[in-house]
Amino acid sequence: MQSPKMYATLLLWLLAELFENLPEAGDLDKPKLVFFFDEAHLLFTDAPDALVEKIEQVVRLIRSKGVGVYFVTQNPADVPDKVLSQLGNRVQHALRAFSPRDQKAVRAAAETMRDNPDLDEATVITELGVGEALVSFLDEKGRPGMVERAYIVPPQGQIGPIPDAQRHQLIQTSLVAGVYDKTVDRESAHEILKARAEQAAQAETRFNQAVAAAGVNHAEWRQGDQDAVASLVTNARYVDLLVLGQRDPAELEGFDRDFVEQVVLAAGRPVLLLPYAGRFESVGRQALVAWDGSREAARALTDALPLLRQADKVKLITINPKASRHGELPGADIGLYLARHGVRIEVVADRGDGIDVGNELLSRAADFGSDLIVMGAYGHARMKELVMGGATRTILDSMTVPTLLSH
Repeated sequence: MQSPKMYATLLLWLLAELFENLPEAGDLDKPKLVFFFDEAHLLFTDAPDALVEKIEQVVRLIRSKGVGVYFVTQNPADVPDKVLSQLGNRVQHALRAFSPRDQKAVRAAAETMRDNPDLDEATVITELGVGEALVSFLDEKGRPGMVERAYIVPPQGQIGPIPDAQRHQLIQTSLVAGVYDKTVDRESAHEILKARAEQAAQAETRFNQAVAAAGVNHAEWRQGDQDAVASLVTNARYVDLLVLGQRDPAELEGFDRDFVEQVVLAAGRPVLLLPYAGRFESVGRQALVAWDGSREAARALTDALPLLRQADKVKLITINPKASRHGELPGADIGLYLARHGVRIEVVADRGDGIDVGNELLSRAADFGSDLIVMGAYGHARMKELVMGGATRTILDSMTVPTLLSH
């Protein structure tokens, strides 16, 4: 074994993962999965106490998960007493005692089994021949049985093919009879990769056709070799605005549901998100800017300036504003800032109708006939992942007009 510590770490990790993820199975007659750890002394050589305690805990509790653990080593002394005391079934082959240390190891091995008055275990261990062992197993009530001298039944085999009748009998009596009888032509990795390449080629064709139909003079097709979020975030670094289409929220789950928010929070560029339902003849002629004085709101407003300058009318709304953040006249300072940049601005202070901020924004957008909402995207750290705050989450799930988001 080239790296004993790595070997020990891998085995412990594997046991710990099984213990954490497998469901409780109770006290089964037979385990569903059995591990035989050969050269078990490598697990414990120079092992810190914390590691030994963890192994002891896993070995003690993993039985309830339907998993059996066997340590295979020449000498029981290779296994720490804490771990050894958790093991019920024992099979001890011959040990030779040519030195005082060997004799001590023989006595230790004999003492780990339940004593049999008819056997001198320490003497018998040194006399065992090929195929012989001292065995002690748990009975049906979980009690260790007295040690017995036994012959081990060797594996059986045959040189040459077996008769058809015998083969048929073995198949019929197999534990997996009926499981592998039918040929299943599963989709291969080659077929999956080929299908993805074809989908990418079709998407590029549709892209080029759309570009030509729109009369765009400069367009570039890029195909990422990373996962979707990483590819989009990487390429977003080289553009002014990222445009995404909203997926039907009723059809999203798992990764798809988090896709947009991961891009918004990581791209470092404004994202214009288009609702999955409805058609929009114009975007940004009647804009609604959500303002709460935060860094995210300031970033979104500045990113949207090229659109806001061309708008016919821009309404800046503050919902339940706090004087400490907005000054004596909520929205006045940021309204003056926009006016200096040539934006036709109207400031609206909204006290709210008792509903959450996200739905209040959507309601006001409908009242004002807005065709664009500009707002900051807010994230919260949880479990090392970024997830959207309440108002942003509401807009992403229920948007009715295009929305420009910046984080």
